[in-house]
Amino acid sequence: MGNLSIRRVSVILLVLVLVQSFFLLAKGGLLIHQHEVDTLHLIDILVRMESGSIPHLDFMTPIGVLAFAPVVIFMKAGLSVGMALMAAQVLIAMLLFPAVIYIIRSRMQGWIALGFGVAVFTLILSLIHGGTGDVTSVSMHYNRWAWAVAFLVITVGFLPVQRNGSDLADGVITGLGFAILALIKVTYFAAFALPVALGFLLRRQYKALVVSVISGLLVALIVTLLAGLSFWQAYLDDLLTVARSDLRPFPGVSFGETISSPAYLAGSACLMLAVMLLRKAGQAQAGLLLLALAPGFFYVTWQNYGNDPQWLLLLPLLIAMRLRQVPEDAVLWQWKLRDMLRITAIFAIALMVPGFVNLANSPLRHLLADRADFGPLAAGDARYDDVLLATARLENVEYFGDLYLGEAFPVNESDDDEGAIDLNGEVLEACNLSVGVPAWQGAMAAALTDGGIGEDARILVADLSSSIWLYGPFGPVPGAAPWQYGDLAGLENATHLMVPLCPTLLRARKFTLEGIAARGVALNEVQRNNLFILFEMQHPVGGAAG
Repeated sequence: MGNLSIRRVSVILLVLVLVQSFFLLAKGGLLIHQHEVDTLHLIDILVRMESGSIPHLDFMTPIGVLAFAPVVIFMKAGLSVGMALMAAQVLIAMLLFPAVIYIIRSRMQGWIALGFGVAVFTLILSLIHGGTGDVTSVSMHYNRWAWAVAFLVITVGFLPVQRNGSDLADGVITGLGFAILALIKVTYFAAFALPVALGFLLRRQYKALVVSVISGLLVALIVTLLAGLSFWQAYLDDLLTVARSDLRPFPGVSFGETISSPAYLAGSACLMLAVMLLRKAGQAQAGLLLLALAPGFFYVTWQNYGNDPQWLLLLPLLIAMRLRQVPEDAVLWQWKLRDMLRITAIFAIALMVPGFVNLANSPLRHLLADRADFGPLAAGDARYDDVLLATARLENVEYFGDLYLGEAFPVNESDDDEGAIDLNGEVLEACNLSVGVPAWQGAMAAALTDGGIGEDARILVADLSSSIWLYGPFGPVPGAAPWQYGDLAGLENATHLMVPLCPTLLRARKFTLEGIAARGVALNEVQRNNLFILFEMQHPVGGAAG
């Protein structure tokens, strides 16, 4: 296992990064097969930030600024959104490369070191959030980046230094890593900060712990100097808004299901078995740290769309690195504990292979995709005309409900819905759009401009996303959230309310309309067609309440 030298590992990893980066950049844009609404949400935020808006201060989002800032850097340098996203992934990989090499040089060897590096860089450079679908998507790219950074800080906290390491380097990597996690998606920071700190304390790496705290605070100080103290309060407010919202309490299955449902039980059992075997093998410290990490593994999996247990990529590597400390003659139930731990690690590898292969293949899938099968997600603006969506989802509109919207949008068979809603004494039929958001948004934007709605309009959409402005001459609503998380931030700055007759999420339409009614905003109808009803809003004196 140790025959593969660290120098060779480093060269192989560098070649991997360069090859995968070529796969990403060679197409000259971003080609996706799904998650177009998520991608519009991402473009919305990126274009706002390129224009000088700051997340949390100028618009509401629970996702941290570092999820978008690397992309904005390349946009400001002249790249359009698609290429900027690709370049940002390459940048993240190169920035983390020295930390990965330090960790494998100080703690790992041979094939284990290679496996760790491959796992980290595959997460960073993929074009799919997870799953096993043979598609590409840039949705939730920040989850992949955060998992990669989490792998670094978890490994530093879990594995002791074997050679060529120092408390100073451990502390800097950990402190900067957790600062990055807090500014990408705070879920990861909350999940893993205490277990990593516990690892330092158990090994008496007090200097590393202190350095990590100082490093993290320095990042916080820099952010404060750039954005002001109000940035942190605004960030906290956004996080609390989402935590208290009933609109979408979690993006997938329940927390219990991520632990014990048939799809996840084998992985959970594998983790708990590893904890038990390590403790029985005299590795009580390692067993305790792995047990401390378990709630964080489950929590992050529950919080992420798709509920992919990416920690299964790391688990076999952590187990393998503790095998040398297990006595050869240690047995349990007449089985050698070394063999039992090896079997557990192999079992974890088997569980994660389908998802890992999908992640690893996604850049090549992107390279081999036929550009003729894709079209601009939101045409008409050079800043994002290189983000392309598969034609099948770009042009075909599918929705569920009993509402007839005209020959251009043939009705699909009815599906379960969440009921109609009353609007100014009029009952709006239940209808749910499932495929064809770009065609739908384009048609609505064209109807708005044909109806005389100009660039001064600031249109709030009673739906999951208010990205209609990407399709027309209008601008975004200042202070409003690009995605409906259960808040009406920026309502007082909106001039118009668009009520889609067939929204992408009925609950979002209902929440918005009920919230506006509760705040006493008067709605004067100015346009109506088979797609939407447009109202001009008259806010109460002093702006929208609440």
